Amino acid sequence: MIRDPKLLFVTSTRFPRREETVRNLRNAIIRGRLKPREHLIERELCELTGVSRTSVREALRQLEAEGLVESIPNKGPCVAAVTPETARDVFEIRASLESLLYRLFAERASSDQIKTFRREVKRVQKAYLRENAQEMDEACEGYYQVLFEGCGNKSIGPILRSLHARMAVLRRPALVKPGYSSQGIEEMRRLLEAVERRDAQAAWEAGLQHVKGVESAAVEILSVLEEKRLTLGEEAWPLWDDVLEGSSKTKGSSHDR
Repeated sequence: MIRDPKLLFVTSTRFPRREETVRNLRNAIIRGRLKPREHLIERELCELTGVSRTSVREALRQLEAEGLVESIPNKGPCVAAVTPETARDVFEIRASLESLLYRLFAERASSDQIKTFRREVKRVQKAYLRENAQEMDEACEGYYQVLFEGCGNKSIGPILRSLHARMAVLRRPALVKPGYSSQGIEEMRRLLEAVERRDAQAAWEAGLQHVKGVESAAVEILSVLEEKRLTLGEEAWPLWDDVLEGSSKTKGSSHDR
C-alpha cells in the first residue's frame, strides 16, 4: 500500500469528503503511487484517508466507473491493470472523438476562444518540454476546457471527460519515451496552425495524428514493461533509459541469432 499516508488523507474543506476521497485516490493511481493490480483493502484505505468505510466504497465504485479500479471475484477491488491492449482500446475511442472535437472547434470557435486555445497549447508544449507529467495533467485541464466550450457540441465533452483519468495514466509512459516530447510539441504546433486557419479538415488530420502519436509511444513503453514484468509505478521512471536500452539489446541479440 502507499508509503506516505498524507497523500491520501482527506483534509480539505473545499470539497465534500467523498469527492476529495475520490480525488486523492484517483491522483495516487494516476501518479503511480498505487500500482496496477495492487489490492485496495477497505480497512487500510479508511485509515489512510480518515473517512468512513461507506465513503471509501463509494469512491471505489466511482473509480471503477472511470476504469481505474476493477473488482476481482473472491479478492475484491484492485488498481486496474494497464496493458498495451487496454491502451489500444482507450486510444481507439479517443482518436475518433478527439479528431472530431478539433474539427468542430476549428469550424465553430470564436476568435477569443481560439486565442485562449493558443495560450493553452503553449502550456501543454511547455509541459512536454519539461517532461513533467503532473504539469501536463494540469495543462490539459485548461486545454480541453476551451475545446469543449468552443466546439459547439454539448455531448462530446462529457464523453471524453469519462476517459480523462485513463488518458492521464496513459500519458505517463508516452512522456518517458526518449524523443517523444519534441514530437508532441511539433504535433501541437501543426494542430494550432490548422485551428487558427480555421481549416477543419487539417485540424481533424492533425488531431488524429497527435492521438496516434501518443498511442504509439504509450503502447511501446507498456509492451516493454509487460515483457519485463514491471509495473507502471512512479519509482521506475528514472530507470526508463536502462529498461529501453536493455529491451533494444535483447531484440538485437535475438535478431543476431
